[in-house]
Amino acid sequence: MIFITGGAWQGKTAFAETLAADFVTMESGERVSCDGSITEKKAVPVACGRSDPFETAFERPVISGFHYFVRRLLREERDVNEFIAAIGEKNPNAVITADELGCGIVPADPEERAWREAAGRAAEILAADSDAVYRMICGIAVRLK
Repeated sequence: MIFITGGAWQGKTAFAETLAADFVTMESGERVSCDGSITEKKAVPVACGRSDPFETAFERPVISGFHYFVRRLLREERDVNEFIAAIGEKNPNAVITADELGCGIVPADPEERAWREAAGRAAEILAADSDAVYRMICGIAVRLK
């Protein structure tokens, strides 16, 4: 497993696709990115945390926006740690991206605070379980582990 973290819109998913392309067969056809735009005709399959079913994280080589999967799991009162363990079991070579949520002003909304906490804890587990960990800053990947 490879984990990539950093601020929003820093190039994490593009970098993840580059890393994953080394060990997957490219699919043909349009790919709709997490922001809704249509990208290149050939791309690495991506599980989008904002909108894709949870099961896609078990089968696609890139898991983008993991922090959004965490938000959705919390709303459905599902166990985040069990979800992470299932990914490790079923998709051990996944390249996972997640935004850093701990910087900035602490939200007044209790649900938002709980999400930030859970996403941070999930990032700790993913980083510990990963063979490599990167932080993206301005499109530059810095290897941490």
